[in-house]
Amino acid sequence: MHKAAGATTSATWTEAGSLKDVSKDVSTLTVSSGPGLRFVISSAKGGTVTHILPKADIGRLEKALSQVSDALSK
Repeated sequence: MHKAAGATTSATWTEAGSLKDVSKDVSTLTVSSGPGLRFVISSAKGGTVTHILPKADIGRLEKALSQVSDALSK
């Protein structure tokens, strides 16, 4: 997440990383940076869903993820 958030200065998308779930429904989450953060979930059964988080909202996302991390570590 930090790698992608730090690279949100380009007008084009650059893949920052991906995770693949190999359960019954093979799915992949790909995160790309560019003019914001792009999250793409691709599923063999469910198709593809894309969400683009504007650069202005990245700080709020990082804060929320930090709060979740803190709550889970207690």
